[in-house]
Amino acid sequence: MKALCSIALMGGLLLPACAKDSRSELDSWRISACKCQDQACARKARDRFWKLVQDYRDDQPSKAEARTLNDIVEQGTTCLSGLGIDIYAPR
Repeated sequence: MKALCSIALMGGLLLPACAKDSRSELDSWRISACKCQDQACARKARDRFWKLVQDYRDDQPSKAEARTLNDIVEQGTTCLSGLGIDIYAPR
């Protein structure tokens, strides 16, 4: 069964706050986002990120897990921003 996540505000960065089994999905998202080489791919990665947020919106991670998730999201968003995609900007 999938764990659920909530959206958490941590250090000014909005991120999906996921349970441990969802961490691998978020890490998979980061890997695919960082492989993007064009804006079309980056937009798909942005959309996948927000789907993960919706799919896992009700979990409450520990503070340590939230920090880990924040790091994963920051890495992915850095990759996407290099292609001109801000996942937090209104679409």
